[in-house]
Amino acid sequence: MRCFSPDGGHLSFRRIPVFLSILLAATVGGCVRAGYVFGDADGATGGPTQDSQPTDAYSAGSDAQRRDTVSTDDGLAIDGLLPRKWCEVWRNPTAFSAPTPLAAVNTVETESDPVWAGGKLYFTRKSESTGVADLFVASATSLSAVGSASSLVALNSSADEGRIAFYPASKVYAGGAVLASRRSGSWQLYAVSGLPLRIVGGPILSTAASGPSFSQGGTVLWFADVSGGDPGQALFFSTRTTPTATFGPRQLPNELSTPSREFNPWISADERVILFSSDRPGGQGDLDIWIATRGSANAPFDPPQPIGAVNSASTDDAPSLSEDNCTLLYSSQRNASAAGGEIFYATFLPGPS
Repeated sequence: MRCFSPDGGHLSFRRIPVFLSILLAATVGGCVRAGYVFGDADGATGGPTQDSQPTDAYSAGSDAQRRDTVSTDDGLAIDGLLPRKWCEVWRNPTAFSAPTPLAAVNTVETESDPVWAGGKLYFTRKSESTGVADLFVASATSLSAVGSASSLVALNSSADEGRIAFYPASKVYAGGAVLASRRSGSWQLYAVSGLPLRIVGGPILSTAASGPSFSQGGTVLWFADVSGGDPGQALFFSTRTTPTATFGPRQLPNELSTPSREFNPWISADERVILFSSDRPGGQGDLDIWIATRGSANAPFDPPQPIGAVNSASTDDAPSLSEDNCTLLYSSQRNASAAGGEIFYATFLPGPS
């Protein structure tokens, strides 16, 4: 196990028994002061270490802010399903910075459905000439180092493609993925396998659906029912016993539902936070990004709140969180000079507790 010391170095306790490692770490204070979880998330003593520098979200703000932002180990980082460190958005769900356009991928076309996973940024780009949205991918070790984007040819078709969601997100392609696509004439969710990437069989749910998001274990799938039109009308989730089992009947989260439209849900890595788009009352106009939190992965969500810092009077849609929960990405039509939507991002930056 490795812990960061406050000055950026690390203390190695790899060969010391676990209980003694925790005692020493608590005594020295390196892990707690730096705000990181104890040990490797995958639970393997020979697994990845925490020698790399924090991502953009951690670089901003003071040491005190980072300490309050990033969790200590509360038992969530197990079985390799969660990052070694993540932001506890559920503690202060609307504490995001003002949004920044992601200039590296924005063009005169319409960009949407951003997903940042496994060191890559996935998004859709809708051609103004053909009116069809394709899936694109770019390398992205951080949002300040995004490479050139290319069409994900293996998954694109002559119809619209939508969001792709992975599980577990930190091990892209090792577990599985689901893609929203209109290739069958209506929005449906398709299982993806690879490498090379390919669609596996037909739709995985009996309902028209879009905007997929997985629990990190791959057993809970959130989506929007789009059978009532495009965009979708309501949020649902479906569960299965294992990551390879068949999904059960869809379930309606009553605490998130209103007569307004709710769609494009995104469940956080710790399953305590859900983001979605809605035109319900209380927003800034048109579609807005809303957030709801809960005390545990199995509890009902508290009442949703709009994230005022990232919303605008125009359409704000397709939210997602980075693997560590620290960065919110979404699409917005606030730029009147753009043909359609552009991708923006905002950083989770709570103040001192």
